[in-house]
Amino acid sequence: MSKINNTVIYRLTGTSSTMNSTPTIGYLTCPEEGIIRRIRVKAVNNLSSFVFSLAEEDVFTGSTEDGEHLVASWKVNEPNESAKADSTTYLLDEASNDLYFKLKDSISGKSRHMKKLYYMMKTDSASNSTVTIKIDVEVAE
Repeated sequence: MSKINNTVIYRLTGTSSTMNSTPTIGYLTCPEEGIIRRIRVKAVNNLSSFVFSLAEEDVFTGSTEDGEHLVASWKVNEPNESAKADSTTYLLDEASNDLYFKLKDSISGKSRHMKKLYYMMKTDSASNSTVTIKIDVEVAE
């Protein structure tokens, strides 16, 4: 956790090596309440497109990929090739302005202020791809 101009910033990181056309559902340990400020997703294999979604509770199990607890969802189909011709980093910054969340599900053994920020991702390819997620969260005081 870092402080920038008296704002607490918490970085969430996760990796999945099994992303394919079947939805991969998981969660990141996150402060209970805040605003998502930056999202970066890096895919090892070049993909033609994939879906990446975040939710305050598990709305993804059972294919209910929409609802009031969905924070945001993106269909990503262009890597950051303007920075580097063969880039496999997908920047979702422009879509992540002021994404407020308040999480519901506790994590066993964690502080009551740390909860589950659920994610779901899937690609249009049946081949497995390794994906790394980095999310910067401004923690609510």
